[in-house]
Amino acid sequence: MTDAIGPIFSGGGFETIELTENGEGYTILYLPDKNNQKLQQEGKPPVYYWVSSQVRLARHAENGDFKFSLTHYSGDPNPTDNEGIGVGGMISFTTTIAYPPSVLKGSQEKLLERFKGSDKQYWGWTTSATPEFRIVPITSNATSILGNENGWRLDGEGPGNVTGGENAFFGMLDALHSELLWSGFHGGTSPIAIQQILQIPVWTEKLNLKITGKWSRIYNHFSTHLSAGGWYWSVDIQRVFNDLRVSGGIKVELQVDGTMPGADEMQKLMEQHQELILKQFMDQASKIIFEPAPPKAESAKATRGRNFWGFGGGFALKQVWDQTQVDLDYEETIEFRYNKEFPISSSLEGLRTIIQTNPDEEKKYFIRNYLDLVKLVPIIVKPVINWPQPENHFAGEPVAFASVQIGYPMEEGSIHWEPQVFEKGGSTSWEPQIVRKRKTDVLNPPQNWEPDKIFIKRKLHLVESPSADEFQMIFVEKNDVDLDPGDQGTLTNEQTFDVRADHVGMLEVGPIVLGVEIPGPTWMIEVEFQALGNTHDGNERPVTKMMWKYESKDQTGYWKIYTGQLDYKPEFKYRVRVIEKGVLGEASGSEWQGEWERCVGNGPLVIKVPNRLPIPV
Repeated sequence: MTDAIGPIFSGGGFETIELTENGEGYTILYLPDKNNQKLQQEGKPPVYYWVSSQVRLARHAENGDFKFSLTHYSGDPNPTDNEGIGVGGMISFTTTIAYPPSVLKGSQEKLLERFKGSDKQYWGWTTSATPEFRIVPITSNATSILGNENGWRLDGEGPGNVTGGENAFFGMLDALHSELLWSGFHGGTSPIAIQQILQIPVWTEKLNLKITGKWSRIYNHFSTHLSAGGWYWSVDIQRVFNDLRVSGGIKVELQVDGTMPGADEMQKLMEQHQELILKQFMDQASKIIFEPAPPKAESAKATRGRNFWGFGGGFALKQVWDQTQVDLDYEETIEFRYNKEFPISSSLEGLRTIIQTNPDEEKKYFIRNYLDLVKLVPIIVKPVINWPQPENHFAGEPVAFASVQIGYPMEEGSIHWEPQVFEKGGSTSWEPQIVRKRKTDVLNPPQNWEPDKIFIKRKLHLVESPSADEFQMIFVEKNDVDLDPGDQGTLTNEQTFDVRADHVGMLEVGPIVLGVEIPGPTWMIEVEFQALGNTHDGNERPVTKMMWKYESKDQTGYWKIYTGQLDYKPEFKYRVRVIEKGVLGEASGSEWQGEWERCVGNGPLVIKVPNRLPIPV
């Protein structure tokens, strides 16, 4: 019995271009399922997956309006003066990578017309069963705003939607950037561009990959190309790795099964799978010459850096390493499923055409408010928490509530604290009214305080959530976590603050999928996981187990640990045991177990299942 197992990246896919009545253009890429030929041999429909190639503004389903709003605030200190003084603005918008149903329907008809009756491998439609179309599986989506760190400073970056849904962005703007956005959207082009780096699990053809070299030469080459800050991000490692291939320091041999149709062409296509080659090299190098970069460095780059196999973070060369391990000699033959990096980016076009065609439409999206200038310290606090959902298999984050205190000096110098509690179903933001003082108004002010600075203390109160099932494991090691330690918390002149559960030091692995197919109901695969390091009270972290059986072979696992350690580095290891049950009176069954595999970072994980050891003759 054959099932669809996911897309194969072979031949670059099939692409269509669709135009709507209002002139909007859409480019859609399709990939076929690896099992399409077997599916049709059993009378089942072939499966095709669509891949988005652009990010666009989402629309409201009820009226088609864009999910976009820009409010520009101007102060008016002189009532007799008609010219206001810009003081800032607020922008919110929502993006999506999904296509309108009518656009998908048109592109799918083109694909079916092209491959109906064709015998082209993977693509041909030769059965009477109607083909199925699905969105391509996405294991992770790193969403960012290009230029955000130097300009708009909007919230919403980070992990994005992986089901073709929507991503929301929000931010308070200073006067200059509010005016720039206003002018840009009314002018010739959108001033904001969104980038999403998707990780798409794809299958390869059967291939043999061999990587050889000398670790001493590799180590020395990396040490002479040390990046600024003393550690490497993925783009640095890929560049040096390519230099080593050119110079002969690393030899990469990639061979495709020559008995397969078009093997010569497939050899060239597989050379494009740089993520696969680099992942296998890093699996070896992280055990020999690399160690994880410091947590602060990882945090600073998490939303920017691209990664090898779905994990963020960087690496540093080991200060001391075992030079007796002189040879890099990796070889494996396999049909491989791995996470292929698929970046897409777009500017937010469309608004300019609408407001030029119908000026009345502008009022829906662009608002100017004139305010009396009030000397307040502008502060916005928002909980960015996926509240627990017991009714939905305990989805979400195990947060009972979050508390925030904003402090500002009184006249005698002591700090007055304003508290706020965020709970599920409660308020979604808080703007405390802090009247700004002059520095001369405060006697004995706190050290380093300035009138535009406040003190903030944020705290998360976690609750142990029962695991929804054997594939969703959630553990809380510390229930109350101070995000701003100390009696006075953090002194800052920032204006926008968020409270996040991932600030508490999380290990978040998932989705977890098997890298092989379970052949039948007598087979089981048990995976042991163990987070490295000790808990806050000094204890070793326990082993967690997940068991895949034939009936649950397509199940995805999730494993989370909320450590309460602000400097926590996500590192873990896993070990795989394969079991074949025996049949009473006929066969005794068998089992074998692999070695511990060490991993670094959060994100999706494809379990590498060891092969059965050969039986001695």
